[in-house]
Amino acid sequence: MAQLKRAVVIIIDDKVYELINPEITWESDEKQRVVEGCLSCPNKWGMVTRPMKVKFKAQNRKGEWYEMQAEELFAQCVCHELAHLEGHLFTEVVEEYVQVEDN
Repeated sequence: MAQLKRAVVIIIDDKVYELINPEITWESDEKQRVVEGCLSCPNKWGMVTRPMKVKFKAQNRKGEWYEMQAEELFAQCVCHELAHLEGHLFTEVVEEYVQVEDN
């Protein structure tokens, strides 16, 4: 029997986070306005407002549930990636597009 699994992998500072069937359970009232882009929308960058902190629950590879709190960049990534699981792109919440210089 097939089972639907929703999964994202987030890598921050060489640390790998695997979130299977993730769900945001809380977000802070404090917000951060950040530049965001997406591999699904090459060469598009824009300002978005995301929670400064979120709490989420997810399963690990063994199917065990765990909970974590994410802050700043990690919180931004969690919100961005979980939106993908719902079929949404950052372009739906972009407040203004910006030009980003290549490094």
